[in-house]
Amino acid sequence: MNDFTKEELRNLYKCVRLTEMQHGECSDLDNLKLKIQSMIDNYCDHEFYEHNRLGSICKKCGDCE
Repeated sequence: MNDFTKEELRNLYKCVRLTEMQHGECSDLDNLKLKIQSMIDNYCDHEFYEHNRLGSICKKCGDCE
């Protein structure tokens, strides 16, 4: 399940970059940027369909609802 929309993730990434520009580079911010970028790259706009035993499954990534 996605807690953020793709647009929210992009905005969060921009905020982290802005913080880094204002306060200097920081390994914690670098790690956070990498994680956010990975979430953006792997984002799935789920298309769930009903499955008998497992409930709903996404057609694209196989995630269960």
